[in-house]
Amino acid sequence: MKWLVSIAAFAITAIGIGAAFIVLKEPIAARYPVRGIDVSHHQGKIDWAAVARANISFAYIKATEGQNLVDDRFTANWQDATQAGVTRGAYHFFTFCSAGLAQADNFITHVPVAAASLPPAVDVEFAGNCENPPNRRAIRQELHALLEALARRYGRTPMIYISITASWLIIDDTFTQYPIWIRNLYAPPWLMGTRRWTLWQHHDNAAIPGVVDAVDLNVFNGDLGALRICVEQGNCLPLR
Repeated sequence: MKWLVSIAAFAITAIGIGAAFIVLKEPIAARYPVRGIDVSHHQGKIDWAAVARANISFAYIKATEGQNLVDDRFTANWQDATQAGVTRGAYHFFTFCSAGLAQADNFITHVPVAAASLPPAVDVEFAGNCENPPNRRAIRQELHALLEALARRYGRTPMIYISITASWLIIDDTFTQYPIWIRNLYAPPWLMGTRRWTLWQHHDNAAIPGVVDAVDLNVFNGDLGALRICVEQGNCLPLR
């Protein structure tokens, strides 16, 4: 829908202009001691043992995109991260122009139901998405179908990854039962009302031992005990 694309383009441009004048310091380690990365085939082969030694507590690994794309490094990353003792979860890139249930089938086909895993995450953003998306109501309907299908299959509430633009234009004050993983490279994230975030992606060009190329860096809104509850009980809504 043209108005949605135009607003998104304006928002992305405004954020980009602002970024030229804003430099974000690293999140305070004492407040956010639990660090993680998110990876895909773009990072190539990863030395997960080295990642574990670098004080990385968790990782989200790209599994699928849309209704038929599969990340060709997913299986290796999933197995190697597990062997290295890095708590891991899988994520799906949600396309605005495909049916939610078809996208859920793609994810479910390739991601095993596994103990000691983070809940599935769904990446909702305009960057890299389809050129002519439907209206916001239709997008929300398909996203809801995807999230519900993943919750049924994996027995835990999925996480929603959002850019600032997607937060404003797609999520807003909806989907309140789902934990939020928010991207903001320029300032501490803020959500509508009293809503709190669970994960914060604060860096997209980090250097981490074991990863040859630059990688996204995240912090968890809680301590290792809260992360363990998130993994074992599927309760990933933040306490603070």
